[in-house]
Amino acid sequence: MGDIIFDEFDKVTLGRLQQHYSIESVAKMYEVSQNTVRKWIRLQKIKAHKVCGAVRIPKSELLRIVSDWTDY
Repeated sequence: MGDIIFDEFDKVTLGRLQQHYSIESVAKMYEVSQNTVRKWIRLQKIKAHKVCGAVRIPKSELLRIVSDWTDY
């Protein structure tokens, strides 16, 4: 078996990877309740992913909703 080349992986994929946040983290950042964040997800105001059973919200979604709030 060949060795995995991590340097190549990092150069190609690192730019596409982004940080994800828990519901609790997002609630604290935006000073809202966790139920409010769950409601945003349920109403599809923000996109979220399930990773091993845990809900995670990508950083790009958080940036998008901030720009929507300030775009008036």
